[in-house]
Amino acid sequence: MYDLEVLSPSFDILNFVEEYEGEEIDTESFDPIEPALDYFKELPIPKSLAEKVEEISMDGGNEIFLNIIPQWDGEDEFFDLSDVSERELAQFPNLKKAVIMSNEYDKVSEIFIRAGIEVEEL
Repeated sequence: MYDLEVLSPSFDILNFVEEYEGEEIDTESFDPIEPALDYFKELPIPKSLAEKVEEISMDGGNEIFLNIIPQWDGEDEFFDLSDVSERELAQFPNLKKAVIMSNEYDKVSEIFIRAGIEVEEL
């Protein structure tokens, strides 16, 4: 959506807030914006796009994080990857490298390594 631009439209929290018809959304909060989080949970992503993923970089400044918690400062573990399976990783046949945020790095990194994916902690 953001880097490869293969999924559109690109989600922008400010545009989303303007069009949202539910309760008012506070983009100055340090809490997750639940309707934005729900949007991403429900977003249909074609399986064919998985082969385009060659690298995952969970940088704290990634647009997706700032569209879910616009004021996020990276000081908590909200977006940490704490669990992943080899079956999930197998969906990405061209994934070669991952830079991850994880409070369970030792456990999670073993799974990446078993799947043949280079992994490092952010």
